[in-house]
Amino acid sequence: MQTHQSSAAPGPQSPRTTGLTRRVRLGLLAVIGFLVLLGASLAMEHVAEAGAEWLTATLGEHGIAALVTATVITGLTLLVLLGLAEVVLRIVHGRRLQDEVHHHFLKYGWLDLALGAAIAAIAIGAVFGIELVAGWLQVESWAWIEVGLGDWLSAAYLAVLTVAAAAVMEEIMVRSCLLSAIAQAWGKSIGLAVMAMCYGLLLAIEGGVGEPGWLASVTLRTLPAMLLGWLFLRTHSPWMPTGLHFAWVILQEHIFNLAGEESAHLFGALTRQEGPLWFVGGKRGMETGAAGILALAIAWALAWWWTRAKAPRAHSD
Repeated sequence: MQTHQSSAAPGPQSPRTTGLTRRVRLGLLAVIGFLVLLGASLAMEHVAEAGAEWLTATLGEHGIAALVTATVITGLTLLVLLGLAEVVLRIVHGRRLQDEVHHHFLKYGWLDLALGAAIAAIAIGAVFGIELVAGWLQVESWAWIEVGLGDWLSAAYLAVLTVAAAAVMEEIMVRSCLLSAIAQAWGKSIGLAVMAMCYGLLLAIEGGVGEPGWLASVTLRTLPAMLLGWLFLRTHSPWMPTGLHFAWVILQEHIFNLAGEESAHLFGALTRQEGPLWFVGGKRGMETGAAGILALAIAWALAWWWTRAKAPRAHSD
């Protein structure tokens, strides 16, 4: 007796399976896009160094020439990375970068930037005040007293230019291109975890791997990125995290000088750090000490209160 085995064509995938496949694809594309942007940013660092050396040799290294060199190199680097981010956003999200920026900025741009900066000012100002009162930070002078007006303005301009460019590039690479897609594909909690690991990779590439306590240092320095990521997801906008990021760095490093170090871009307090390492942090910054934890707690509490009680546009977690 001969049996006939019927072969049936496989039916269409269920909506659940199709949705899962799309989420996996979206998450993987986001990670790949981030790695592309990371590689491009590292390559641009070398190109920028070579370009800066050439411009310095051509224009000079002092006065207006130095400002022109820094502006041109920073601007070109930012334009290249923004162009690549545009490609990544189109592939991963199907959106244009300029449309996203235009949409969010028209709604709440300047207000969110100012609010983010105000939150950082309160948090960093609190740490500055505590260290002053405790005698852990000595203000020996102020930059505008020690240097001429021209040098002071140059230092202020270069600091603002450098920090603003870094804040914009990080918010686009880490939050807008990576976190938003991962959160959409795999959920907010997984999105924040993946973003933290990728940001930790950035910190590890900067150096410090193999030094005593490097893993704890990288972990603690990743916490501010977690705060910015949480705020990005909560407000559905890059502007408040960008304002907080910019003010956090400019106040800590260039105005209050919490590390007590000399810097060519310092235009605020000339300080001497005498506090215990467990509070003030090590050479990597206050984020590796209790001061960073305290500042983050203050910033998170203020951001949570504002987005919950004052900003009806924010969505609850």
